[in-house]
Amino acid sequence: MIHSILFIAMNSCFRGHQAYLQSAPNYNFPMYRQLVHEITQAFKKLSDEVIDIEKKVRTEHGLPEVAKFIAATQEDEKVKLELVSLIFVYICYKNIRKEIF
Repeated sequence: MIHSILFIAMNSCFRGHQAYLQSAPNYNFPMYRQLVHEITQAFKKLSDEVIDIEKKVRTEHGLPEVAKFIAATQEDEKVKLELVSLIFVYICYKNIRKEIF
């Protein structure tokens, strides 16, 4: 479930950025900024939900080892998202360089 939401969000971001670049020279930056804001909010909401689950597993269900696993997985997902973001920036940079040169 969470992975599919992340995929949809990243795909929306990529398509939105492509549309933004293709709208040259009349870029609609406010629309693109709103899209990035919405995607950021979606990621934050997912992160908050996972943190809530981790806390409930630790406190209400008394499963600290499972909670540690959830927290570690959350950290791994954060790192993965950062790497995907860097790849996205790199791809965009390459596309911009192709258009300029």
